[in-house]
Amino acid sequence: MRLALLCAVLISTLSATGQEWPPLPPQDSPAELPAQEWPQRPGLRHFRVQVHYPGGSLAGVGPLTGIMLTLHNWGGSDCVGTTDPRVLAQRLNVVAVCVNYLQSGKADSIDAPEPYDFGYLQALDALRALWWVRDQLTTRG
Repeated sequence: MRLALLCAVLISTLSATGQEWPPLPPQDSPAELPAQEWPQRPGLRHFRVQVHYPGGSLAGVGPLTGIMLTLHNWGGSDCVGTTDPRVLAQRLNVVAVCVNYLQSGKADSIDAPEPYDFGYLQALDALRALWWVRDQLTTRG
């Protein structure tokens, strides 16, 4: 029941932005994904996702490849503070995804005047990234 509710919320926020979703990059690289608006800074919002594949390319993804999410610590950004996603992708046969969620980096999380999100939109950013990778891989076959 909880999972179904979470999926329903996520799907509704996915379509709420009306923004285009990019395809998976063909090689290890970042992508910008659309995000739900943050009331503290109204307007369109995007977040960066680092994608790492087994062997460094989308061609290295097979039917037994999983997806692994890694998140940086408070005040961090991208993959800093996590296990090296290239190593995770290669050793564990996963698409390793690092999310630069809302208020990533010192300027936005520590120095900014807005209250810290503490996980609501940050969690949705991470879930969006996982959904995007899975959806793209499923669509690709």
